[in-house]
Amino acid sequence: METQPRQAPKREGCKEAILALLEQHGGEMPVKELDAEMEEMGYSYRTLRRAKEEMRKNRSIQLRAKTEGTSRCWFVALCDGMVTPT
Repeated sequence: METQPRQAPKREGCKEAILALLEQHGGEMPVKELDAEMEEMGYSYRTLRRAKEEMRKNRSIQLRAKTEGTSRCWFVALCDGMVTPT
């Protein structure tokens, strides 16, 4: 008997919301800020983590570190070619 892949509608909605937020912020935003906004939208930490993991594997998003002096801030960014013109 063949098993079907499990549906994850919350995760799919989460991915769409991440893409929309990144497009609104010019294709990049701090990880902490993205996570906070997604939490306000009602997405759980686990759903968000899984959605970002899938998006990184599919090369929709990437993580970048920016260093200023001694502090480092992580950003989520759309991969090249993912930004839609406004």
